[in-house]
Amino acid sequence: MYSVLPADHDPKISDDPDSEDSKKKHIETIQKWSIKIFAVKMFPKEEAYTKRLENYRKKYEDNDLYSSLEELYKLYYQIAREKNRKRSDEEIKQMLKAMKYSCL
Repeated sequence: MYSVLPADHDPKISDDPDSEDSKKKHIETIQKWSIKIFAVKMFPKEEAYTKRLENYRKKYEDNDLYSSLEELYKLYYQIAREKNRKRSDEEIKQMLKAMKYSCL
């Protein structure tokens, strides 16, 4: 007899909803979606992105804060625009590495 498993089934993670691994995976999923929802609400269209940066540019034009905000909002805008898809561990590591160096 064969059993059918869902496509996202991970044999390393327990199916018990009360297990620590299951709770950790659930929390990570919520955090990931919270960032995506926040980014989409913040920048529903390109106009919102442009307008927000324009306002900050006027307010903080002689300050390093503007460049930091610009980098942060660029990241949020990219998150808001990208399609939902599963990423490999290597792709995630590369993204984090790129973010680390762009913030220095």
